Amino acid sequence: MSSTVDNAPELVAQLTANAADKIKFAMKNLGDAGCATVAPALGANTALTQLDLSCNSINAAGTSSLAAAVGPNTALALFDLSANAVGDDGAVALADALGGNAGITALDLHANSIGDRGAVALARCLGANTTLKVLDLRANYIGDEGATALVEAARGSQTLKELNLHCNDFGPPLQAALEQTVASQECSLESLGAEGGSGMLEDVGCSVM
Repeated sequence: MSSTVDNAPELVAQLTANAADKIKFAMKNLGDAGCATVAPALGANTALTQLDLSCNSINAAGTSSLAAAVGPNTALALFDLSANAVGDDGAVALADALGGNAGITALDLHANSIGDRGAVALARCLGANTTLKVLDLRANYIGDEGATALVEAARGSQTLKELNLHCNDFGPPLQAALEQTVASQECSLESLGAEGGSGMLEDVGCSVM
């Protein structure tokens, strides 16, 4: 695997060119230092609509750098940070950025060691965000508190269409919250993946992934 020093300038160059609308930069070992390096170029980019930074050894510090860059960005729509180590602190930083973001429609955070604190922060941001349609939180450590907060926030959201909570640590109490959510006439969700600690939940109104 190439070093961070070798790969960060490569991404900076692509972002600075401001030409590509899609950049796949997965498995480049970008790391937190690399994220800090590329953040200014990402913040200034106005052409990019899809960015894949999965499997890049990005921890909370790197996530915070990226969050500060994408927060005011209105061009970026699909942001993939899956299979990193975002954690609760990184999720909080992303939630703060998403609250005022008007561009991102899909955020992939699966396999990122996010627990209840991060999930609750993301749930809160859904009340302010008006563009996010897809939130993927599979294979994290979200328990009853975080899952319930997300389900309640989804019920109040008019834009979120897909919420994936497969393979987390929630228990049976989530089933009741899910049933209430998808039964709500105001619920905008079209699909909700909720096979976690409580097992596969029944389809009670929306598509269960």
